[in-house]
Amino acid sequence: MIDLESRQRLKNRPQMLFFDRVAPTGARPALGSASDGQDYWVKFAQNDQGSETVVNEVVASIVGDSIGAPVAPWAIVEVPLGLKQILDGRLIVPGPAFGSRVIHLAEENRMPQGIPHVLSDGNINRIPLMVAMWELCNALDIQAVFYNGDDRKIYSIDHGFWFGSYPYPWKLSEKSMFPQIDHVPMPSREIPDDCWKQAEIALEGLNDEVIGRAVEIVPKEWGHEESEIERLVEFAIGRKDNARNQLRRFRKEVGK
Repeated sequence: MIDLESRQRLKNRPQMLFFDRVAPTGARPALGSASDGQDYWVKFAQNDQGSETVVNEVVASIVGDSIGAPVAPWAIVEVPLGLKQILDGRLIVPGPAFGSRVIHLAEENRMPQGIPHVLSDGNINRIPLMVAMWELCNALDIQAVFYNGDDRKIYSIDHGFWFGSYPYPWKLSEKSMFPQIDHVPMPSREIPDDCWKQAEIALEGLNDEVIGRAVEIVPKEWGHEESEIERLVEFAIGRKDNARNQLRRFRKEVGK
C-alpha cells in the first residue's frame, strides 16, 4: 500500500516555470524555478550518464526517507512542452524529471577529511542515519551539503552513481556485482552511543512496503520495468545487516 506522502508526490508534481542555467557536470542538470515556489536542480532521464542515474536518485531518496535519513528535499517535477529548448548546449526535455531542491546558503562538501560539523544542529542524530543510508544503497561518489543558515545541518545529495553505477552506468535489466563502497567518511567527532543505536532501530522502516512506493513514484515515462525498480529496493533491504555492522563499527571507532 502506498503511503500518503507518496500519493502527494504522485498527485502534485511541481511544474517547472523556467530554467536559468545548466551545471557543467556529467549529468548536466538544469537550475530552474517551479510552481511550488522552490528552486530545483533538475536531472533528466536523457543524460550522458544514462537514465539509470535518475532512477538511482529516486530509489536512494526513497530508501533514505524510509529510515529518516537526512536526504535533501526532492520531487518528481514536470517540465512542460513549452520549456523545450537548448540551454547552454543542453536539450531541456519535456516530461517528468528528478528535482533536487536548492538549499540556499548551503555548501557542498565531499568530506575528504571526514564528516565535519558533527556537533552542529542535530547532526549527531542525522549522521548515523546517513551512514546507514550509504551502506544500504552502496553509495559511491558520496556528497553532502551543510546548511549555513541553520548551524551547518547536513543533507545527503547526488545519488546518481549509487547501487554500483560508478564509474560507468550499469543497465538495470542486467546482472551487476554491485561493487563495494570505496570510501565512507568517518565523523570527525565522537557521537553518543544512543544515536548509533537509534539509527539501527530506524532500519526497520525499510521494508517490503518501500518496494511498492518506489515502483509507483519512479515515472513510467523513463522506460524502466517495475522489476528493475524492485531489484534496487530489494538490494537495499538485503543490506540491512551490512548497515547494522557498519553502524556498530563506527560506534566503536569514532572518538578513539
